[in-house]
Amino acid sequence: MVVRERILDNIETTLKGIKTVDGYNENVGLVTREIYNWTNLSPRDKPAVIIQWVQDDKSNDINIEGQHILSFLRVRIRGVYYSKTDLEGKLNDFLEDIEKIMSADQTRGGYANYTSPDVINTYQSESEFNVIFDFDFVIQYVYVYGSP
Repeated sequence: MVVRERILDNIETTLKGIKTVDGYNENVGLVTREIYNWTNLSPRDKPAVIIQWVQDDKSNDINIEGQHILSFLRVRIRGVYYSKTDLEGKLNDFLEDIEKIMSADQTRGGYANYTSPDVINTYQSESEFNVIFDFDFVIQYVYVYGSP
């Protein structure tokens, strides 16, 4: 299994740990790496997230067999948040949960050098009670050229 895949698996497992019993503001609902139809999310009372990698930037210009490649993986946590009261405030609490749990092990189970939060974007959905968000993280990792 390639390092990128192991990092993504780690993120999926990590995000499933967002639970109020463990000190978080929310209980996460769906956590997946599969493309999902947002209109069929269930249950709607829990936030749902999809993990996608959107860019893997290789910083080395020369690729020589056996050389270590430094890579910056941009991962997007795309989510939908639902609340009939204080939507923005509760969304901010959930985004804090994501950042808190992602920073607990910045090495992604030993496969990365570090994990850094980057950009958050929010989008209004058709419903006044839903907001869609993207929370990007940049993950630096190293692998040997030819065996990612």
